[in-house]
Amino acid sequence: MEDSIEVNICVFDNVLNIDGTVVKKRPMFGKSEYGVQLEFKYKNMVFNIRDYVDNLVSQERRLLENHLLAMDSF
Repeated sequence: MEDSIEVNICVFDNVLNIDGTVVKKRPMFGKSEYGVQLEFKYKNMVFNIRDYVDNLVSQERRLLENHLLAMDSF
């Protein structure tokens, strides 16, 4: 699989364009898993971007979990 994507991340007032590639991981439990490998152009900001993305993903995950838990109570 050879797909490329562009991820735009807003950090404060800056928009960072990060290129990525869809990669196929090793099959686990009989299923192929796919992921996105990001290619950073901003070498000096990699850790700041990574922390920001990790925080964003964590917030979205909590939001989804809370939503699913609220649906389960109906």
